[in-house]
Amino acid sequence: MVTASAAPTTVGCGRGVLEGAFTLLDVLGRAENGLGLTELARDTGLPKATVHRLAGQLINVGAAQRINQRYYVGPTIARLGQCWQPDPQLRLAAYEPVRALATQAHTAAAVYVLHEGRAHLVTAAVCPGQSWLPPTDLSADAVPRTAVARVLLATTEARVEAATPPDQRRKLRSDLRDWRRFVTDDQKATEGIRWVAAPVWQPDGRCAAAVTALVVAPTLPSGLKDLVVCAAQKIGQQLR
Repeated sequence: MVTASAAPTTVGCGRGVLEGAFTLLDVLGRAENGLGLTELARDTGLPKATVHRLAGQLINVGAAQRINQRYYVGPTIARLGQCWQPDPQLRLAAYEPVRALATQAHTAAAVYVLHEGRAHLVTAAVCPGQSWLPPTDLSADAVPRTAVARVLLATTEARVEAATPPDQRRKLRSDLRDWRRFVTDDQKATEGIRWVAAPVWQPDGRCAAAVTALVVAPTLPSGLKDLVVCAAQKIGQQLR
């Protein structure tokens, strides 16, 4: 919930209008079942009349929508959100190595970053003949159970603290003895799919992302771990 103190004080003009609109959209973005006008005013800390006016303006441009007196995020915001890239430079650096990994491993490959407790897809590729792609993101519930997200959680303490409780963090690090090279999963997060992931290191020693290969098989193909580690190293070199 956005408190009243965080609301703009000059909603009537200029920057205040923009801040008020984004405050409203931020609240709507967290309300899966939508909100009524009174609820919107309460959660944004804005006057009810202001919320009504801003909501109407947002509806006119498709940024919000109203269904049965409840307000929701609109199609324009949904479309713009799909254009968001977690790290454009990383996407460029990973483009060729990920496609080479998918071709060499005869499977799907991808790069993810951790953002607000979720693993977000940066880029992905599949080998010729396959038609499925890795998930666009992994929820906070699934994150600790997938190899790709466990690499991300294990490599940066701040991210670990933000995404997992202390007891889970300790278990995570104790389980990932080889996380600096690669991690495999046990199929609990995505049944039937095995993940192999390796960290992508920046020149300053921080983890930039995790590269992964996904296999629909009970066992991992021979040499897959080495291919994933090699792809991670190539991406890291591109970031220098």
